[in-house]
Amino acid sequence: MHEEPGKKPYLPILMVDDEIQTLHTYEMLLNKEGFNNIVLCIDGEEGLDFLKEKKVSLVILDLGMRMMPGQELLEKLSFGYPEIPIIVATAFDDVNTVVECMKKGAYDYLVKPIEWTRFMTTIRNALELRALEDENIRLQNSILENNPEKSVANLLPYKKIITDTEAMFSIFRYIDSISATSQPVLITGETGTGKELIAEAVHKASGRRGKFVSINVAGLDDSTFSDTLFGHKAGAFTDAREARKGLIESADGGTLFLDEIGDLKDSSQVKLLRLIQENEYYPLGHDVPSKANARIITASNKNLPEMKDGGTFRKDLYYRLNKHHIYLPPLRERINDLEILIDFFAKKSSEELGVAVPKLPEGLTELLGKYPFPGNIRELEGIVFDAISSPPFGKITLDYFQNYLKISHGNSPETSSVKQNIDSNVTKIEDAENMLIEKAIEEADGNLTHAAQKLGISRSTLYRKISRKN
Repeated sequence: MHEEPGKKPYLPILMVDDEIQTLHTYEMLLNKEGFNNIVLCIDGEEGLDFLKEKKVSLVILDLGMRMMPGQELLEKLSFGYPEIPIIVATAFDDVNTVVECMKKGAYDYLVKPIEWTRFMTTIRNALELRALEDENIRLQNSILENNPEKSVANLLPYKKIITDTEAMFSIFRYIDSISATSQPVLITGETGTGKELIAEAVHKASGRRGKFVSINVAGLDDSTFSDTLFGHKAGAFTDAREARKGLIESADGGTLFLDEIGDLKDSSQVKLLRLIQENEYYPLGHDVPSKANARIITASNKNLPEMKDGGTFRKDLYYRLNKHHIYLPPLRERINDLEILIDFFAKKSSEELGVAVPKLPEGLTELLGKYPFPGNIRELEGIVFDAISSPPFGKITLDYFQNYLKISHGNSPETSSVKQNIDSNVTKIEDAENMLIEKAIEEADGNLTHAAQKLGISRSTLYRKISRKN
C-alpha cells in the first residue's frame, strides 16, 4: 500500500464522538502536529459505514455517545477489524470500565481531559505498531506470491503442510496477518483436512514462547473437561491424591488447541466462555482464580453456525471463538495437491515399513482425482500406507486403488441398496460378511489396516475377502 502524497498518515485516522466541538478541537490540534488525514464521525453507525468502504490506520472513539454506546462500537470494531488499533478517549474514569474496554480489544484508554503530550505519544505508538504489522504482512505476502513453489520450505511455520495450491497459500497469508494478535482462532473444515496442523502453524507463526498443547474434547463430560483443562489441588476429590496442573497452565505463554469443539457439553461451554472473557479460571478445589495466558484455538468439522442458531452451541461462545476464522478446503478442492501428497505419503510409509520407495503406477493421480475422498488427507495417507503394506508388500499397484474405489463407491447412497434394505437383501452369510467389511472400512475412514483390526482379522485376510468380492 503506497502513501498518498501530502497525506499523513497514509490511511486516515477515524475519530468517533457525538460532540462535534470535541472532534474539531482534536482535528485542529492534530493538524498542528502534521496529521492531516483525519475523518470525523458523530456516531458509531456512521463510523461503521465508513469502514465498509475505506480502510483506516487508527480509530479514536468516545464511550458516552447517545446513538450507539462506545463499548458496543468497540466490540464491533475489534471483531470486524482486528488489525486496527482502537484508542478510547472518554470522560468515564472507572476501573471496571477500563478493564472491560481493554478486554474488548482497546489499544489504550485515555481519560478526558487528556494531557496532550500523552495523547500524541499514544497516537504515534499506535500508528507505528500498525505500520510494523502492515510491513510484516507485505513481506510475508511477497515471499508467498513471488515464490509459491518454495513457500512451505522457506516459511518454517508451514513446513509440515504439503501443498502447492493458491487456496492454501492464501490461508498462510491470513495466518501471518493474525499471528501478532492474541484473539481466539476458529478452524473449520471436514474431517481429515489437517486442522491440527493449521493450529500448530498459527502457534509457530505467532512466535509465542510457550508450548502448543492439544486436546480433543469430544466425549469429555463436564468434570473430566474441568479437571483436564484447569487441573486440581490435592484432595479436591476422592482420587486426587496429588495436585495436578491443567492444560491451560501447561500452555502458559503458548497456545491451547481444543479440537472437536462442537461436541463440548453445554456446562463446559460456560466454563470455556468464562476463561476467554476473564482470562482466569479456578483449578478444582481452589477458591482463588488463576490467570490464563494462552491463546485459544478451536476446531470443528460440524456446522457451528447451524448449531448456534439451533441452540445446541452457545451464541456468546461462538462469537468469542470466531474472532478469526480459517476454513480448510477438502482434498477434492485441492486436486493439484494429489500428486505431491501421494509422493510424500509413499516416502513416509516406505520409511516406516523399512522398504524402498515404490514407483507410482501410471494413471494413479488421474484415478484418485475422480474420487471425492470423504476422509480427505487422512484417508489418502491411510490408503497409501495400506497399499504399500498389502500384497505385493512394498509395492503400489493400480489394482489396489481400483478395488478400494469400488468398495468405497459401494458405500454411496446411489449404490448401497444392500445397506438400505438390509432385511430383504441379506439372504446369505457372504452378503452379511460383505456388509460388515464395508461398514468397518467406512468407520476406519478407508484405512484397511484399521478396518481389519475392527473386524478381528489380519490385513491380508481382509484384502483377500475384498478381492473375492470384486
